[in-house]
Amino acid sequence: MHNKFITELNPDCFYHIFNHSNGKENIFKLQDEYNIFLEKFKQYISPIAETFSYCLLPNHFHFLIKIKEKDDLLLLFKINPILLSTCQVEKIIQIKLSQQFSNFFNSYTKKHNLRNEGKVLFFCRPFKRKEITSTSYLIDLVNYIHNNPVHHLLVETPYDPHPSFFFSF
Repeated sequence: MHNKFITELNPDCFYHIFNHSNGKENIFKLQDEYNIFLEKFKQYISPIAETFSYCLLPNHFHFLIKIKEKDDLLLLFKINPILLSTCQVEKIIQIKLSQQFSNFFNSYTKKHNLRNEGKVLFFCRPFKRKEITSTSYLIDLVNYIHNNPVHHLLVETPYDPHPSFFFSF
């Protein structure tokens, strides 16, 4: 059975990345946990992707990212394509990209669990990702991400300030 939200991560492609905690536990309880999450995101995901939009809510998040180009990833991951077949290079890149996300989630989870003794956070696995294949879907996704706090009744408009989410272009 193929899950429409589980796809390989490939260079130079846009993705909707989203996830929530496993169970009813909130990912973010305190304001500084949002900042810690974004610091970990910057550490692990910014080297491999550009971020165009995001929204962090107490129990889930959404990111619109574009994975960097293949040549940039080859340099970052120190992969020599001369020594490998094209298929091997693509597979190694996919594995390394997934590992970056795994490291990101694990790093935040460890920090969260240290700070919240007895309250263990688990993200749903695998994290959900959907490739953006059209301009119209890209535009719809930006609107969806920015209106998500309104949908969850945290604010009245996407422009209202609220400590429970952040978004940017």
